[in-house]
Amino acid sequence: MPTPNFDQNILAASRRLQDLRTDPSPAGDPGHRYTSALLTYYQNAAVRDLLTETLKAKGDDIGSIFPEYMKSALQALTSNSFATPTDLWLLTQMTIPATGVNVYPIKQDEVLFVTQGLNPLIQLTANNPGFYQEGQSVILYPAATYPQTNSVQLRYFINYVDIVQGSDADLAINRVWWTEVVNRMVKLAVADAKLVVA
Repeated sequence: MPTPNFDQNILAASRRLQDLRTDPSPAGDPGHRYTSALLTYYQNAAVRDLLTETLKAKGDDIGSIFPEYMKSALQALTSNSFATPTDLWLLTQMTIPATGVNVYPIKQDEVLFVTQGLNPLIQLTANNPGFYQEGQSVILYPAATYPQTNSVQLRYFINYVDIVQGSDADLAINRVWWTEVVNRMVKLAVADAKLVVA
């Protein structure tokens, strides 16, 4: 069973839906209303929703709740910007190891005020630089203060990648959240059933 955590939630949801199954794989589908593929879909949607709601509520502090989805990486700096890593969802911290400088995260609603010098409370310099995300890039400000030989150390929240039942990638979310994930799976299934009846 390559995805034991993910599979346990499929089995738990099937019990809650009164469609008890003992095999979470497609081989266990015959005779069941909820297929493995459908329960897999519900579980991935439930985890994505849980992470998104937590991000909205906690912002940059999401890593203290879901540390299993945090990652550190060294990124080459070729100018004052760089392309975001493909697995990055939210960049929470950045430092410049060569200088030991911590890079200040500029909130999206402050970017114009800060970069145009309109916020007297936030004055960024070479010793107190800032960063913001724009599209698929991370921009450091002010631009002229970063030698191209530098690299930056990133700490970020990774994108959730949908899990396929029986694959090598298992659910990384801490066990304390499994009940919440199963509850959300059941709610999705019940909502779908009401749509079919209507």
